[in-house]
Amino acid sequence: MRIKIYYYLLMFLCIIYSCSHYDNGLEGLNKSNSNGITTVTVEEAKAYLNNNELFKTGEKGKGDTIPLSTNFVTLFQDQINHEPLINSDQKMTVIPAVIAYPKYYSRVVLFRLEDRIIARVFNMKRDQSSTDKNFTGVILITDLEGNFSSAYNVKDGSITHYLVYKIREQNNKGVVGFIPDDPIDGGILDPVKVDGSSSSGQGGIRDVWLAYGPQTGSGANSSNSGSWHYGGGSSGAGTNNPEEAATNPCKEMKKKADDAEFKGKLNEISENLNLNYETGYLMTTNGTSTAYEAIEGDPNKHEIELSPTNPISGYMHTHVVGDSKTGYSTFSMADVKAIYDIYKANKMQDHASFVAGVVSTHGTSYTLMINDISSLISFGATYLSTDSDFYTMENLYDKAFEAVYPVFMPEIKAREFALLSILEGSGLKLMKGNSDFSQWGVVNQVGMNINISNCN
Repeated sequence: MRIKIYYYLLMFLCIIYSCSHYDNGLEGLNKSNSNGITTVTVEEAKAYLNNNELFKTGEKGKGDTIPLSTNFVTLFQDQINHEPLINSDQKMTVIPAVIAYPKYYSRVVLFRLEDRIIARVFNMKRDQSSTDKNFTGVILITDLEGNFSSAYNVKDGSITHYLVYKIREQNNKGVVGFIPDDPIDGGILDPVKVDGSSSSGQGGIRDVWLAYGPQTGSGANSSNSGSWHYGGGSSGAGTNNPEEAATNPCKEMKKKADDAEFKGKLNEISENLNLNYETGYLMTTNGTSTAYEAIEGDPNKHEIELSPTNPISGYMHTHVVGDSKTGYSTFSMADVKAIYDIYKANKMQDHASFVAGVVSTHGTSYTLMINDISSLISFGATYLSTDSDFYTMENLYDKAFEAVYPVFMPEIKAREFALLSILEGSGLKLMKGNSDFSQWGVVNQVGMNINISNCN
């Protein structure tokens, strides 16, 4: 299912050695120096980031949980992890990030070269034709300010073109700050076909190497070191596989609709809706089976503890009458925050299939799934990271509900409307189930209307 993304990083590492439009000390380097790549430790990475003048001063020294930002990229220093380099005892330091251009899946990559730490932003944007098996789209590589380094068109897992500045744009190389518009969409780049590129499914460009010769094709050397498998092998939060950055919630909920145990557990907690406390399950997937750990809240309170000790694949719970006030018919902002907190705490097994579920005394059932992890990271860092921001979001959620209920919408639809309004840009997808949980549909807001697109 994973394609060999490390080919792209291999190309990236080769190219930065000859990029002369950056004043970064790399001008004299060539491929023979590539075997000098060494690991940047977590402590060294944090020191590098906090001493880097590019990052906004006000964010530094406030703890690891505070994201660091330039005008182009925001990175999450509390999620630094290492990915192994193929056939090497060294590792690549990888940090989740979001950039100024929308729809990219991004990572900041750190490595040491000749006793100097180098930072680059590695970005991937999927095409609509991209599949889980083979990535199709664009790879964009920049520095921390967004200065263009290189870019590639990829089709079915193979690099087909590298992208270069049009003649009239040559003088833009090396400008300070990032290009105001996405250079991929902004019409300032021309595609150049890659000579000798392999056919689909062969792993990418055949003439990509560091110091030891091409990875594929004639003269391939299987002992090559220095390549990085971009996704897997680390203990970082969720999956780092860029092909799974944009997932398909409908596809996952179709599986759940056919999962007798999942539906059975939803039925079990539905039978507890007459209680004055919330009940539920934490789910942990192991291969094809799922373990369910029972959880429950305190009497007369609309809350339940969601603090797993080990990574989980999801959770489900109830919204009940509680302290004489009926709980929400759909998710609360605390439920939304729980998803972000679970991811941030490295307690999420796989963000692509993670599912949060709720059933309520209103006779409703919903799930939330992540369809864009980069958006969720950015949304959570902006709106859910501090108590003040979270309470503001709770207040906005209530105000959105009160604005349409009861004059314009009945209660259940008004709650859906308010939740979707708040979740805009969050990377979360709201799904609604039928009475026996055998059918699920995506809940969409279109103007003042709520539409449900059936997944089954």
